[in-house]
Amino acid sequence: MLRDEILRSVCGPSTSPDPIERLLEEDLETAWHFQREAVLRNNLKIIWSPVDSYLTVLKSGVFPTHRPCRDMFNKPTAFYFEQSAQCGRYDNIHGYPCIQRIFIASMFEAWRARCGDMLNIEFGHFLANPVRITKQGPQTLGEIAVAHRALCDMAQEKGVGDVKHKILESYPVIILICDQEIKTVGMDEDGLINLRKLAEEMTVLVMHTGTSLPSPITLEGLEPHALPLDRSDAHGIEVRRVPIKIAVDFIVGLENRTRGPQKEQAHEYDSDLCRHEVPDGFDRIVKNDPKMWVPALMASAMRKGYDSLKDTREAIQRIEARAAGVSCDFDFEHEEWSRHWKSGYDVTLCGTSPMH
Repeated sequence: MLRDEILRSVCGPSTSPDPIERLLEEDLETAWHFQREAVLRNNLKIIWSPVDSYLTVLKSGVFPTHRPCRDMFNKPTAFYFEQSAQCGRYDNIHGYPCIQRIFIASMFEAWRARCGDMLNIEFGHFLANPVRITKQGPQTLGEIAVAHRALCDMAQEKGVGDVKHKILESYPVIILICDQEIKTVGMDEDGLINLRKLAEEMTVLVMHTGTSLPSPITLEGLEPHALPLDRSDAHGIEVRRVPIKIAVDFIVGLENRTRGPQKEQAHEYDSDLCRHEVPDGFDRIVKNDPKMWVPALMASAMRKGYDSLKDTREAIQRIEARAAGVSCDFDFEHEEWSRHWKSGYDVTLCGTSPMH
């Protein structure tokens, strides 16, 4: 079947004068959002990398050794990793303390599934930023709470940030702590580690730092899911041990509650996530908004042909594949975090813009 015939067979009867162009525009807008999420996933791989230059690291005292203020922006909480949760190897070289990458993989997939169409990836927004505690850093839950409050105070004193980058209301109050290394993980029948199941089995501590807000935040909602603490330093501290999936649900809900009603306003996109191809003859600013980028691609394709641009070429192949009921090399499926892992969630990327 010819390409145009396949496209028209998908459209069916339509009042639109250009049903083929309409299909392409819809696919390209989905591609725009998909590519930005792919950039975010890659950024998180780097930020949560075992290499300390990308991490907030707590050594002696409470002051961090690496640029924490940038990482604190637009996060509802922080994720602290005690020495006991650090795997002690990097690229299979033992003796180098680091955070296992499977933590960010399992947490991101749980966060992505929990947010769904409400996903917000703008201006550094994510569930948490990682903080690695060294042997010289805080040793007890109380000391970690003191260190976290000091980090928040430091950010406020420096006055860093702007309208788009700020410390969220819940950030000083609630933190996550990982105190256990992942040593054994069950696999599915296909031999892959299921990140959804891992998030249901792996536990973390959710802790109140003692910081107060006008509207008090408590951990009472976690009580039905609470597991034995197995800590000797939890006396007098509000803390619960729960599976990471429960912790993610709690933090997302907490952010939604503390954020309050949002005013209706034009959506602003973070240009740092916009790495899209720009057709010749167009200003690069068009890549920063799908309402500019898609028309630019369509205009260029009308002049030079749909095969002249990688994005329009791949869009047509996806439309052809959907019409034929077959898979495509350019489907909207993100690369897995590792060839040994799989998401385990059934999450469909929507073509509409994510909402705050």
